[in-house]
Amino acid sequence: MKRIIVFLLLAALLLGGCGTRTPETEAREAQSTSTAAPGTETRDWSEPNAVDDGYSFRHDPAAYYEETGDDSGLSGLIEKTLLPEYVDRWVDGGEVLWTEFYGLGSGGNQGGFYFGWIAFTGTPKTELGWRTADYNGTACYCRSIFFREMPNGDGTYTVIAAKSYPMDIVFVNDNIAAIGMDDLFSGRMLPTLASAELYVPQLGQSFVMTEETALRSLEKALSKEADTVRVTATGADFAEQENLCPLYLHCADGRKALLFTAGDGADGCTDGFNFGAVFGAESVFERFGVPLDAAGYTHNADGSTTVTNSFGADNSERMMSTARYDTQGRLVYREQVWTWADRDDTDVHTDTVSYREDGKVASTLGRSNLGQSDEYTTLTTYIYNERGDLTRINVEYDPTDIFGPGYYRELRYDEQNRLVAYVFHYADGREGLPSGNTYFWYTDEGQRCLYIVDADGNLIGGPDGTSGDNPLHK
Repeated sequence: MKRIIVFLLLAALLLGGCGTRTPETEAREAQSTSTAAPGTETRDWSEPNAVDDGYSFRHDPAAYYEETGDDSGLSGLIEKTLLPEYVDRWVDGGEVLWTEFYGLGSGGNQGGFYFGWIAFTGTPKTELGWRTADYNGTACYCRSIFFREMPNGDGTYTVIAAKSYPMDIVFVNDNIAAIGMDDLFSGRMLPTLASAELYVPQLGQSFVMTEETALRSLEKALSKEADTVRVTATGADFAEQENLCPLYLHCADGRKALLFTAGDGADGCTDGFNFGAVFGAESVFERFGVPLDAAGYTHNADGSTTVTNSFGADNSERMMSTARYDTQGRLVYREQVWTWADRDDTDVHTDTVSYREDGKVASTLGRSNLGQSDEYTTLTTYIYNERGDLTRINVEYDPTDIFGPGYYRELRYDEQNRLVAYVFHYADGREGLPSGNTYFWYTDEGQRCLYIVDADGNLIGGPDGTSGDNPLHK
């Protein structure tokens, strides 16, 4: 039961967690509370007597392919070789019960990061000092593992497996439907949270959020609604993290989810499939009362906050990001500067955000200087109806730009005030092709679902199971 997923992006993800409790730890947890964040308690998951299971080795992709015929690179090596060797290293008669691994690379075998967890049983070869977790009634070891693949410049790579830490098993089974892409970062609000738990491996502690206001704020930070203006600054550079902080979500309806946040506490969060949710002016460490400084955060004397980050390799393209938030925690300015290994100039893009009196975004002004020569300006304005629903997004370019006069998107709602269409229009009002639009339908429980448009312009994948009930032909 394995899953290896490889992403070819410029950032990365993370993992970690907790395990089952003993009476001793229950007593220790009851006495431990965080003074930094009201409504947040701490739980001790340190393993002072645990063995050091970190190790590294040299990986030769060409030799691996010649030997095995497997062209999947490090992901194949992890799945077929490293995990079995890892289990055999620590236990006799080891049985792998479940693995979950995610990966990110810059393309092919150019280096990357793979992290996830493995649940296994067996008789320890030595006193491990590891906590155990429960897997469908079976006590097992559940360990996170973080592989970092570093190029050596000769076609080989040094692979470092950082010291692992305990995990809490979160997966899809008959009892718990794990939250997936339909809920996280995908066009609707996150289900109501009952609690959230952030594990910080460098402290060996989990920080558990239960306070209502904090939970509602976290839900908003983790959601990305299509009918809500979201102006997000660039978050943490996951590819540069030395450790990873897992975030466990426990929903009021009984579902659970495991997300990943940056080990340095900076903003940014992913579910293993998507990037984009951010914590903004309040870092993940600040939200959970973690007594560590988050990377890149400066709280200014006037109540505003500045967040700085850098992304990419020093010897190639790199991006520097600066975001400024006002006293209400709203993004008001963002600057991104790209430098390139084969060029002696830079690309700069800035966004300035303005707000209405009711707090809704009124406009964003984007300016781009490409190579210090080509300049482009984009003004985006947001129109709302009397209920405060976003109904139109106008995008206007500078008249001298090569992109033309601009366009606008119309947001349509049904009689229950639910978003049903996100429709593209040319500047002269002509509606674009259905394939350029987004259409929604809803289940009896009110869950938003996405139509797909076929080659004939009809909606498919609707409530009747095989095709939509709303053809688009005029």
